[in-house]
Amino acid sequence: MTASSADDVPRGISFLLNRNRLNVAVSRAQYAAVIVRSELLTQYLPATPDGLVDLGAFLGLTSTS
Repeated sequence: MTASSADDVPRGISFLLNRNRLNVAVSRAQYAAVIVRSELLTQYLPATPDGLVDLGAFLGLTSTS
């Protein structure tokens, strides 16, 4: 899953930042999971409360590494 900004995600940013999808992607890694975050990817305001929760979870995931 890759994107440099919210505009680069064909299915929408909510698809990329979905907590369940990220959990599967990270937990299925057999050796290591490396997450690199572009600041442009998270510089947007989600349209829904769920989108805000997903963005917060993604920021939390990327800030602890």
